[in-house]
Amino acid sequence: MLETSDTIYGNIAVGERWGQTDLFENGLRLFSYPDPATAEEAVHYALLQHPDPRCLFLLGGGVGGGLAQALKYPKLSIDYAELDPQVIHLAARHIPQEANALKDPRVKVWYGDGRLWLRESGKHFDVIILNLPDPYTLQLNRFYTREFFQIVREHLAP
Repeated sequence: MLETSDTIYGNIAVGERWGQTDLFENGLRLFSYPDPATAEEAVHYALLQHPDPRCLFLLGGGVGGGLAQALKYPKLSIDYAELDPQVIHLAARHIPQEANALKDPRVKVWYGDGRLWLRESGKHFDVIILNLPDPYTLQLNRFYTREFFQIVREHLAP
């Protein structure tokens, strides 16, 4: 165990084993680093479905490799939402190479409820990626509802 932090959203723990860094929130693994296959699958499968993606909303998973993968598309601007700022702060301390992606001028980071931000943003995106764990908790479960997917649909560009 490298570090733990209690936040208003729960407990975040960073561990390292055999050269792999894992970030946990309330006992659930958010991501492992390095894990390029998972980061690539989370981002490229979605972005390659669009002929010319220019605007991406990334909900979660950015500092686990997703953001760096998305930045491989040179025309892409990214709105990245992370509920707990401490996830990004801990990742920046323990995975600095991924935190560098946050400094790219094409990236805007939004701290808070990504669901609420998307609903109230009024923005439309070419691609929306939900890079979230499975719905193990009530907090995560609300991203797997008909209502939320309707919000996502309303914010996708034609």
